[in-house]
Amino acid sequence: MIITGGSLRGRKLGVLSGGRTRPTPARVKEALFSILATQVPGARVLDLFAGSGALGFEALSRGAAEVVFVEAHPPTAAMLRETAVRFGIAEKCTIICGRSERSVSRLQGTFRLVFADPPYALPAPLPLFEELTTGGFLDDDAVIVYEHQAQRGVRELPAVLAVERQTHWGEVGVSFLRKVSAHSSRDLPRVI
Repeated sequence: MIITGGSLRGRKLGVLSGGRTRPTPARVKEALFSILATQVPGARVLDLFAGSGALGFEALSRGAAEVVFVEAHPPTAAMLRETAVRFGIAEKCTIICGRSERSVSRLQGTFRLVFADPPYALPAPLPLFEELTTGGFLDDDAVIVYEHQAQRGVRELPAVLAVERQTHWGEVGVSFLRKVSAHSSRDLPRVI
């Protein structure tokens, strides 16, 4: 697993043996960051269910200002710290060791970009997305990038969120969610 673009391009990510993580494939990362090109530079990013940190480190490589990684598995969280130090970007990284659903209270500030790549066996973490939205943790123009099985998608969302776009690459599906504001003119989600 390597960083596919930006200042850290070609650098290898740390991965623990034992298959605890399901890294986002390189072709999916490249397509994803092509879609998000204008969102990333200078962004404060939240990487939930971080695993190897592939999405958060890719965002830093492509110009994000800071990433907060949330990872429940202590050895994997330790590996994230080691990777940040090895890449020389530890000052731009915060690692929270805890379950994503229980770590919202430990967050500070707001985020422009949120990556959520939970294990595919879990249901969509919609209560977590709602808590981030109603708790004031998202910038007005924030986007939540939710990775899931392609055939699964997002069917029902809390009233505070809307699907802006859904797409898939093979078995990997991605839904782009945005806050619904009183001034929003979006009536129907854009599905691609």
